[in-house]
Amino acid sequence: MAFPLVALVVALAALSSSSMAAQPDYDIKTSPDITLSNKTTEERLQCNLTLPQPFSAHEINCYWEQDGEKIAGTEQMVEITASRIVTLDYTITKPKAEHSGVYVCVFQTSPPAKGNITVKSWPDITTHKKSENHGEGDAAELVCKCNGYPDVDWTWSYKPRDNDDVVVVANGSRDGRLAIASTGNQTVLSLHGLVVDTDGGEYTCQATNSEGTATHTMLLRVRSRLAALWPFLGIVAEVVILIAIIFIYEKRKKPDDVPDDDDPAPLKSNSTNNHKEKVRQRNTN
Repeated sequence: MAFPLVALVVALAALSSSSMAAQPDYDIKTSPDITLSNKTTEERLQCNLTLPQPFSAHEINCYWEQDGEKIAGTEQMVEITASRIVTLDYTITKPKAEHSGVYVCVFQTSPPAKGNITVKSWPDITTHKKSENHGEGDAAELVCKCNGYPDVDWTWSYKPRDNDDVVVVANGSRDGRLAIASTGNQTVLSLHGLVVDTDGGEYTCQATNSEGTATHTMLLRVRSRLAALWPFLGIVAEVVILIAIIFIYEKRKKPDDVPDDDDPAPLKSNSTNNHKEKVRQRNTN
């Protein structure tokens, strides 16, 4: 029973070896790797595939990938020349850091043929938030993202609001309340149990790769728990002062309205005296 099993294994190995040997040997030539520049208006990527002979097809389906993702609108059928060469081009217009990465030209032969072109760029931080407000005892997260290739190394620094001393922030510092998590082109600084005196200030993230450095600064404001009461207390104080003013005014005004008993009685008018005199004359008559 062992002999047929050994024979089967040998046969499968021979078939696999024959299949691998039968695979075509593709020759792909790519344009050189590129380092982007602010002065460049466009960059052209090119792959030339030379097909083995014989090759019966007249055209091949091709497309481009950037960092493992298919670039929309690049898939096309490319004609095979008489010399069995297939050329695939891709143009980057107004190149920016976001256009950097690893580009792959894919020819859908069997098996697929691929060529790589590396496009390098300086870091460009895409985070635009400039400040965050949190309360004492809360948690805060400061996030920085960037474009650029190769991947960057991240560092964080801190400057208090009351002085110009800048210090590098380390993961796990401030009694373990501070944590930094960096993955590729993103970094997150987390703070738990915010303290007014030690946590408020300017935090700067710095991204560095072989092509350059970029920074971004965010202001973290930490408000005291009593901060929300100050507006209310201010309103209460205004009301108390207003009531006191009204009370004092009314108290001073009241004595002026009470008539004085020592004041002389008002004089009677002449018309009243004449009327009484006429009444006496009638009674006499």
